[in-house]
Amino acid sequence: MKKLLLVLTLLCGSLLLWAQADSKVMPAETDFKSDRCAQCNMVVNNKSYAAQIVGPVAPLFFDDIGCLVQYERTGKVAAADLKARFVRSVEGNAWLDVSEAFWVQTKDVRTPMGYGFHAFTDKKAAEAFAKGKKMAQVLTWAEVTKAVPASGGMGKM
Repeated sequence: MKKLLLVLTLLCGSLLLWAQADSKVMPAETDFKSDRCAQCNMVVNNKSYAAQIVGPVAPLFFDDIGCLVQYERTGKVAAADLKARFVRSVEGNAWLDVSEAFWVQTKDVRTPMGYGFHAFTDKKAAEAFAKGKKMAQVLTWAEVTKAVPASGGMGKM
């Protein structure tokens, strides 16, 4: 009986892991004419810098990754409710998980709210973008969250 119980437990555990792996969270579609930033209320109209939080209910959209970080800092979304975070690549053609993106911070190229963070699908593209820009640096997602100023964007570039 104990062996049967052990086998059933292992089987159920395996099925649960398989089901979770199969249900990967995907980004929501964004209406670049009417969706508004949950932080600053501007229309999310730039495909190269849009971001989103996928949570327990409706997705939250942002016009700049700095706004997403600021929103999280306010505590309006509990970490336990956060299913995923996505950002558009600078090329504007792909949604990326924020932790898998290669980030460049520079003041040379303005972003919608002036935070100055640019997401890329691969490290080579990020390094090429950063080359020749003043004080540009390639960052990880953890470094981006620390580098976003305590309030507001980076202002005029």
